[in-house]
Amino acid sequence: MPNEQQLNRRLWWCLLAAVVVAGIILRVWPLASRGLEYDELWTAEHYATRPVGDIFHDLTVPNNHPLHSLAVGLSLHLFGISTWSIRLPAFIAGCALLLVLPWLLWSGKRPFVVIVLATAWLAFMPDIVHYSQTARGYSLQILWLVLHAGLLWLTFMRLPLPPSRIWCSIIFLCGIAAILTIPAAILCLAPMTALHFLALQPWQAGRMRTWLWCRQHLSILLTHLATLGCAVLWLAVHAGDLAQGQQHGVTILSWQAWWAGCTQVACELFAWPWLLLALISLAKRETRAAAAGWLVLVTFVVLTVPVFKLGPTRVYTYLLPFFLVAASEGVEAIRQAWKKPQGIYLYLVASALAALPLIWLPQQLRRLEPTDWSKLVPMLDQKLGNDSYLLFPVWSGYPMRYSCMPAIGASLLRRIPKGDRQQLVMVEDCRQISGIRGEKNDTACIIIPATIQGQMSNEMEVQIATYPLYRQGYTVWPSQQEKLPGIWLLALGPAPVGQIEAAHSPLQNTWITLNTFLRLSYRVHGQIVRGKLLAAQDPLATPVQEVLRQFPQVARLYRLGD
Repeated sequence: MPNEQQLNRRLWWCLLAAVVVAGIILRVWPLASRGLEYDELWTAEHYATRPVGDIFHDLTVPNNHPLHSLAVGLSLHLFGISTWSIRLPAFIAGCALLLVLPWLLWSGKRPFVVIVLATAWLAFMPDIVHYSQTARGYSLQILWLVLHAGLLWLTFMRLPLPPSRIWCSIIFLCGIAAILTIPAAILCLAPMTALHFLALQPWQAGRMRTWLWCRQHLSILLTHLATLGCAVLWLAVHAGDLAQGQQHGVTILSWQAWWAGCTQVACELFAWPWLLLALISLAKRETRAAAAGWLVLVTFVVLTVPVFKLGPTRVYTYLLPFFLVAASEGVEAIRQAWKKPQGIYLYLVASALAALPLIWLPQQLRRLEPTDWSKLVPMLDQKLGNDSYLLFPVWSGYPMRYSCMPAIGASLLRRIPKGDRQQLVMVEDCRQISGIRGEKNDTACIIIPATIQGQMSNEMEVQIATYPLYRQGYTVWPSQQEKLPGIWLLALGPAPVGQIEAAHSPLQNTWITLNTFLRLSYRVHGQIVRGKLLAAQDPLATPVQEVLRQFPQVARLYRLGD
């Protein structure tokens, strides 16, 4: 018969296994059921299918996470093009993280309550869950950084025994892999290396023993030097591309902007119950190491924001595992101070705390996930009548092209306004008409003034606005009128492509094209037929009159609002 201690140990292992399995299941089900996001599709089309050299060279846009893009390309090669194969590398990294973290904590001889809680919170934390089921490089970066930090910690725990060459090689490869996944990993590697160096206490060696201290720690010192050296060299070689990518960050120009930006990121990442526990862990010597390390990483980010610009919250998701370990150490600090609960009672309390993130998980996942166009678009298309034209934000058409074409393209072609009174149904951006203008495909938008009111509704938690469109004839305008006041839409087609382009040509640099990514052409009696919908605010009257006069069977003009 097993004694009470053995029984408790088995219960802890069962709880840990249940947490890991639940975390994996949580990451599995949306892999193929949720439509691809813009960044995911851009990664698959523009990076994953390119040669390896191009993947690691083009860093001008933050969408490219090179090592992850390479993994996506390998997945597509092995399993074909599908939603789940594009997301497979991020999913594998997210699941591996649920195994790596408890192994590192167990190897570091941390109590079961710390191991189970840290793993459970990692398994159920919304940001970690989301990026484990989204084809971006964040879960892969977190995996490499956690491995790098954990192996450094185990190296320190095993002193004075020096690490083996294989051990040092793994530490080096994890650090380089993190940088090759997302270059911003240097914000974690640099303070992590400094922390480990200080933990070796070089000042205690004295002048006479400096050589002996260096010789004792030579292997790990060379590992740090090689890791940072290769990372800095790679960043320096691609400094120009990275500088272009940094244009997407937020420039900090004042102390107020610095404080507001850092506070916003902290509030979105570090929920207050876990923050309180992480700070409590500082109270006891046995539990403060994780919180101290996490605070150093956060402080380094805060101090370097004016130099490297402030990125979106997802850029700093790598801080979460260190934060959650610190919070779990806070629970252990409370247990040690209170000396209760023990045995089965501690097990029950830990089980309740482990499930705590599940309370907010559905709501927070909805916050992180963009609109799922693959579900929303077919529903709207079926619900609305043919007198309603669906208008989407300009760049949302890019993922829609993958999940909704050719059905939505055919529907929009059929819905191009033709009658005297039509409806414009705007999805998500209800006060902004966005599209592409000119030969350079520049993004442009028209803000709908408050004087024009639409009928508001919600579908699948997405805001929908319906505005009336009234057809206008060119003969009603005074000849001396230079501009048409208000917001106007020009419907072209469906008609042969040559007529469409001839009608659009005089207006190309002043009017914007709507639903650019969702245009569909089809062949009728040997001719290719297409349609367009254009929009402009206060456009010049003369070019529009000429288009309506020359192409009366192709062009129709509508005014937005009453």
